[in-house]
Amino acid sequence: MTNLKTLNRYKLTPSKSGLNIPIGGWRLKKCRLRKKNIKTMSNINPAKIHSAISSWSGFVYQGKVALYHSMKLLVEDVNASGYLLQLDSLDDFAIFNSDETPKTLHQVKAYKDTAYSKYKEHFEKLQENFKKHSCEDAYFHTALKIHNKNVENIEEKHPPIKIYKSMSFS
Repeated sequence: MTNLKTLNRYKLTPSKSGLNIPIGGWRLKKCRLRKKNIKTMSNINPAKIHSAISSWSGFVYQGKVALYHSMKLLVEDVNASGYLLQLDSLDDFAIFNSDETPKTLHQVKAYKDTAYSKYKEHFEKLQENFKKHSCEDAYFHTALKIHNKNVENIEEKHPPIKIYKSMSFS
């Protein structure tokens, strides 16, 4: 259970749709993850092992894109210190105004497949969420460039979605 002191210390505020994280005033600490050698049991069939690696890497990418976008707002928008970032609330992440009205919705995908058909339903979902929540903008982020449709075609087919340039994080 989340400690109220911790929420207050970091100015995190619970809301009906998630946890509000203030964009202004963040201190980012560099973390290093170390790979440990893991021994596998010899009696387990490797073909039957369920792996959440692809899901996990998608969540990591989603978090990096959310942080990148938040830091970009801090540089480009004088009002950004009053905005709130919510992860997995109205969409993969959303930026809210200080009065908790949605400003922008963001759909993030880190698929290996670059065919438009793989993303189509997610574009449609973002369009629906945009209409439902009356936001200023809606953005679609991909790790890889969609190869069989160009940005202009996609944005024309799915207004008001804007395609963010594909980003690679090292």
